[in-house]
Amino acid sequence: MALPDPPHLRNAGLNRLNDQVKQEQASDDVEKQLKLAAQDALSIQEAKSELQNSAYSRLKILIGVFGLLMTVLVIFFASRATEQAVADAKSAVIAVYDDMVARFGAASEAGLRLRVAEAFYNKARVYARKGSAADAIMALQTMRTAASAGP
Repeated sequence: MALPDPPHLRNAGLNRLNDQVKQEQASDDVEKQLKLAAQDALSIQEAKSELQNSAYSRLKILIGVFGLLMTVLVIFFASRATEQAVADAKSAVIAVYDDMVARFGAASEAGLRLRVAEAFYNKARVYARKGSAADAIMALQTMRTAASAGP
């Protein structure tokens, strides 16, 4: 028959078994902690990725709004410039028209004075042929006055 182990050996064996169980539990705890740390790192990385994506989305929206604003500003100023150019062109056409009317009026008046002067000249020639020098001189003076009269 086998002799029972003395109590100090039995306690040492129990202690050794307890130490092995504690080491296994500690290694299990370390593995759990490593898994938790890996999951935490993964969730942190996913959160960072989400934040970056939302920041990029906001940036895209801001760039789009800025582009739209620039387009509206360009169209606004282009239409104002076009309206101003049309108004300037109209005023230039009106000024040229008024100038032409004034020149035509002056030319018509000069033509009328020329016809009056020609009439008096013809009258003076008639008087000169008839021998009426005084009437001829009077007609010539009237012709000069009519021809040199201003508007």
